[in-house]
Amino acid sequence: MNVQQKKTNVLMLQGAFILTIAALITKILSAVYRVPFQNIVGDVGFYIYQQVYPFYGVAIILATSGFPVMISKIISEHSHNNDQEHEYKVLSISFFFLIGTAFLFFILLFFGSTALAQYMGDQHLSVLLKVISLSFLTLPFVSLLRGYFQSKHDMRPFALSQVVEQFIRVVSILIVSYLFTQNGYNLYLTGAGAIFGSLLGNMTALFVLLIFWKKNSLKNPFRSIPFTFHEAGVILKRLLVYSATICFSSLLLIWIQMVDSFSLYSLLTESGMREVRAKEIKGIYDRGQPLLQLGTIVATSIALSIVPAIAQAKEKIQFVQEKVALAYKICFALGVPATLGIVAIIGPLNMVLFTDLKGTDVLSIYCLSILLSSIAITTAAILQGVDDAELPVISIIAGILMKWGLNHTLIPLLGTMGAAISTVFAYGVVALLNISFIQRSHYRFREYKSMMIIFTAAFFMFGCVKAFMFIFDIFVQVTNRWTSMIEVLLSVIIGVFVYVNIIIKSKAFQNKELLALPFYQKVLRKEGQLWERLRL
Repeated sequence: MNVQQKKTNVLMLQGAFILTIAALITKILSAVYRVPFQNIVGDVGFYIYQQVYPFYGVAIILATSGFPVMISKIISEHSHNNDQEHEYKVLSISFFFLIGTAFLFFILLFFGSTALAQYMGDQHLSVLLKVISLSFLTLPFVSLLRGYFQSKHDMRPFALSQVVEQFIRVVSILIVSYLFTQNGYNLYLTGAGAIFGSLLGNMTALFVLLIFWKKNSLKNPFRSIPFTFHEAGVILKRLLVYSATICFSSLLLIWIQMVDSFSLYSLLTESGMREVRAKEIKGIYDRGQPLLQLGTIVATSIALSIVPAIAQAKEKIQFVQEKVALAYKICFALGVPATLGIVAIIGPLNMVLFTDLKGTDVLSIYCLSILLSSIAITTAAILQGVDDAELPVISIIAGILMKWGLNHTLIPLLGTMGAAISTVFAYGVVALLNISFIQRSHYRFREYKSMMIIFTAAFFMFGCVKAFMFIFDIFVQVTNRWTSMIEVLLSVIIGVFVYVNIIIKSKAFQNKELLALPFYQKVLRKEGQLWERLRL
């Protein structure tokens, strides 16, 4: 292996670590802020925000895990010996494509807001959709810069801009929503104000990226570079293909939420439920979103950090086989206990986070999708890594159709419980199809012993936690958030202790598997440096 290749490998490893940490921070912020937000605006206010959030989520995800990945791949494919002039041609063509795509989204959302709101069954949502449309105007600039830096394996600008954007966004949403509710604004204006405030995050991300660009003394990335029709045609073709595969797949969670936005509330009102009650019920159901995000954060972030290695060495069958197996193991090892753990403590957790026990039975079913969505996301990334990016699209379309069909069948009969069941089945379909596609690509998971250990440990953990909660409820009257918080914290400590001990003592993971993780190598390196200092 030559020096340049070694340097590239090191940069990729460091980049995977940096992106994993950034993804963890941003996903935690994205999940956690919804709790105080719900506490500020209540269930109806939460319904209003969650109804339109999928549209804003499209802009956020396309600017982070959609368009930048796409642009990075195209620059890597079309750059020759780091020919900067050719790279700028790719950037120029990509920028025109992004401008056109973002402007189309803006036009459709801004001028189609009334029709979309009516289709969702609540015409008052129109003003929120108009505000969200503005977020697409910064999308081309942020995506282009992130994509360029990612193509150079310099993930610092990407990661820092992502974290800063999310932090500013979360702070803006909470401050604006608090001020609006305190000053007596109605909940629809409060939601619109919160979304408008969050647009500051987009602007801040662009500012951070431009600072890095100027620091590297690079030319204006948004200027037009002369190119031939042939060059434009080749690059535009790749952009369209990646838009239909990478970008579509990255929006999995958003598509499922969007189906609920378009069908759940309207089906509840069509079934005879009063509008105010339907909004409240939908808001209670939406409590499951932050729980789903929290449950999938670690499993998907760590599993996805392995995917760059798969993409880089996809011609080495045995190496890819090992990395695919490791991604599976991590996904299950973290997804199974997260799912069973949250289901075990869902009652007191609902009280701690959302102040009451409303919808606990629905949330317990909804949270079963934590494991299935983790598998769906991880397997989709694996398929992209082995150049089968079109296959997850088939799975996701099947999942969307399953969700839509079951919603219309089950919601009139079971209400939000039907929506929760349909969500579980939808993610299940995506996960199973992706697994079957990977199996068909000859990358098989054969470590059934490890899987048995993981499931046994998780179910034993579940039993220990439920036993503790039963005893706790006998001696302590759990009637408020504080006693619920004590119960939740003690349950989590017991659950983690039991599960981790079983996994470690049973040696479900080998040392070489742990060494393959970017974060684990970083920890070992720091630990070695610490011991070296202590010796001195």
